[in-house]
Amino acid sequence: MASDKKDFHIVEYESVREEILLHINLAQNIVLFCPVSCAALASWLLTQLPSKQPVSLPFILAAWLPLAISVICTVYHFQLLRAMYRAGDYVQLLEKRFGFEDLGWQRFVRNRKGKYKFRTWVLGYASFLIQILFSIYLGIYVQRCCA
Repeated sequence: MASDKKDFHIVEYESVREEILLHINLAQNIVLFCPVSCAALASWLLTQLPSKQPVSLPFILAAWLPLAISVICTVYHFQLLRAMYRAGDYVQLLEKRFGFEDLGWQRFVRNRKGKYKFRTWVLGYASFLIQILFSIYLGIYVQRCCA
């Protein structure tokens, strides 16, 4: 019976580990997708901007799409991070049950102090904040430019 319980926890550990890796992959894709899609949409909008002529309402609404994309990507990214932390807590619990609390990956990551963790958070927050601010500026620019 104890062997079955141990086998279950090992399979559970592998499953949660795969889930964490999937969330990491999705978070990386969001970090790459968001600025590229916003930049592509902004460049298209700015090249289609008529000079000194009023623009249509759909064009003005399209100017606010990068903001919507940025906000949605930011919220989704932080939801992925929360899911990763929850799964990481569970993996750490399983590592304690296996008696590997000093050797486990979660223990290593959580005990890391220093510039790397700080830099990662600052760059993450800064990149999403810059995208949101640029998107707001683009929407205001298009409205004022051709109003």
